[in-house]
Amino acid sequence: MPFSQYLADELIDWVKGTDMPTAPTTVYIALFNGDPSGAGTEITNTIKGSTTRDAIALGGVTTSGNFRQADNTAEITITPSASAGATADYAAIYDDATGGNLLSYDTLTASKTITTGDGVKFEANAAVYKVKIA
Repeated sequence: MPFSQYLADELIDWVKGTDMPTAPTTVYIALFNGDPSGAGTEITNTIKGSTTRDAIALGGVTTSGNFRQADNTAEITITPSASAGATADYAAIYDDATGGNLLSYDTLTASKTITTGDGVKFEANAAVYKVKIA
């Protein structure tokens, strides 16, 4: 997942010697129709009937080829939809269950049209933070 401008700016500030914010104790997943860093609309509340995002448990940092990465350690299930008519095409990671800062985001493998009663599931190791190394 690419870093958001917020997270990229914080990392650059850290390298420059500026304080970094406190690391989040938990990160949360949100679904979007459209680019979360642009004009996309968060649809998590449409799917769940609640504006509270689901927490993600990330494992330890590992190496995969030219990348360092951390994956979700457990399946993530966003509860069945309270209403119909939402289309998800992006997943985003935030540092807060409601509001907060966008940390990273990426397109879904395929768009998902969500109807009443539909849930959304990400298998373990499907949400991956990757950083390229030399």
